Amino acid sequence: MAEDNMNDRKRAAVEAEAIVEEEVQRFMRWWESLDAEPMLRELRIQAEDIRQQEIA
Repeated sequence: MAEDNMNDRKRAAVEAEAIVEEEVQRFMRWWESLDAEPMLRELRIQAEDIRQQEIA
């Protein structure tokens, strides 16, 4: 009985670690996307400036 409980807890711990790892990876992708947004916005502005200069 006690051994079964221990095995159940070990399995649950492994499952919990997998869930935590997946969520950490998801969070990191989100976090890194925050840094990309200002850069992409600036690139769009620069591209529009170049376009305006070329058609002027």
